[in-house]
Amino acid sequence: MLCRTICSAAWTSGVDRMERGAGRQAKALWASLLGTYLALIFYLSTRPHLQAPVRWPLWDKLAHGIEYALLGFLAWRAWGAFARPGSRRALRAVILLAAGLAIGLFDEWVQSHVPGREASALDWLCDGAGFAAGIGIAGLRRRTRMGGRPRGGGGRVRHE
Repeated sequence: MLCRTICSAAWTSGVDRMERGAGRQAKALWASLLGTYLALIFYLSTRPHLQAPVRWPLWDKLAHGIEYALLGFLAWRAWGAFARPGSRRALRAVILLAAGLAIGLFDEWVQSHVPGREASALDWLCDGAGFAAGIGIAGLRRRTRMGGRPRGGGGRVRHE
């Protein structure tokens, strides 16, 4: 039991220390990945007569979900690189989801003005669902990597 407690504390503090040590590089990496991916989304949105590579009825909706899931994941990680330890994760999720919905709405509006492209409310809903899934995956990834403990827990195990 003591060994498990010591190993857990060492692992948690080691991961936290590693993330703090990579501070500037991590911030630059996540911010540049997010910006590049956003630029790619809007570049593809402005291509006239862009066709899906697969002829499956729901492929378009699935593609929107996957595209925005990656965007949500990158947004969560980019914000997390700049967030203070102990910041409110729920508030960050709500703000990011609102931003993701706004980006999706703008993307659909842009597509409505591009020849050969069309905008739809269902596409926008798939964008939002994908974005929310990406946020959820990024948030769960962090918690499971830390052994289910919230950030800033210091790896201490309480015995009741």
